[in-house]
Amino acid sequence: MLSKLAWVLSFAALFGSSLVHAIPKKSNNKNLINNANIKNNDFQIDQDGALVHYSGSDTNVIVPDGVRAISFGAFMDHPEMETITLPEGLVTVDECAFYGCRGLKSIRLPESVICVERLAFGSCASLEKIYMGENVSNIAELFVCDCPNLCEFQVSDKNSNFKVFDGILYSKDMKNLILCPQNTPEVVSIPNNVTTIKEQSFFECVNLKEVNIGENVKYIDEAAFYGCKNLKKVNMGDSVRKIRSYAFAECPNLESFCVGQNVTYIGNGAFFNCNNLQKFTCLNKKIEFGKDVFTEGLGVTMYVEDDSDAYNYAINNKYNFEIL
Repeated sequence: MLSKLAWVLSFAALFGSSLVHAIPKKSNNKNLINNANIKNNDFQIDQDGALVHYSGSDTNVIVPDGVRAISFGAFMDHPEMETITLPEGLVTVDECAFYGCRGLKSIRLPESVICVERLAFGSCASLEKIYMGENVSNIAELFVCDCPNLCEFQVSDKNSNFKVFDGILYSKDMKNLILCPQNTPEVVSIPNNVTTIKEQSFFECVNLKEVNIGENVKYIDEAAFYGCKNLKKVNMGDSVRKIRSYAFAECPNLESFCVGQNVTYIGNGAFFNCNNLQKFTCLNKKIEFGKDVFTEGLGVTMYVEDDSDAYNYAINNKYNFEIL
């Protein structure tokens, strides 16, 4: 389990992002207090109200009132736990708090929760649904990851930061696509309101076969579609300006891709390990290419304008090309 955790936490190093750093250490706070009402002292709670460690083995867990934070790894690797009740007054769910809780089927974040950190619900294999209360305003990239059965987000109507449309989590104004549940449909259409597809938003959505990108999307951020192993077709108009690093990496079923006429940047490794990519069309003459956009030795043919940046990229990297 820890090897998978270490891999995910080091993932962003592939494209130089600051989103994921080294694994922080568990709290060494010695000022732990025990709640006399807690059965068998299963919960260790520090003087600031942070639940530091859970040592029980119950199927249905109720976190005591007064807890304001679930600390790093507090419930890590409790596969026996199927339900958990979190108290009102809880403010923060820290990194990896429920990592590896493979039996956990749903999460309801109380209305008081503000912040959910990265991998808080990582590798929760049975997790199907997450409810987010009205005050959630800060969720980290990959706050839920490696949850293949996750199919539903729910957000309080009173939440002013996020909303759900067609099962996908968006910013309230619908300008940012935040996260698609991993158990996504085969075809996804992104609304025209959206301007940015955020980092890792479709991370390892292996069911996804086709995506229709809305008419106003300008930015496809880092690793947005990383590991969508069955993604075969991307329908993208001319609104897109930047395809950032590793945006479509590890998509081995992607066979062709057309870069619209307003794209000015394709980041490092954007199509790395897309080993079946055969046709890559560039409609803009001025495109900045990052490093190793394709896997070395890939048999892709680039369709380019004469004397364009894409033409020069193909020449310099010895890719097959044809003039449009």
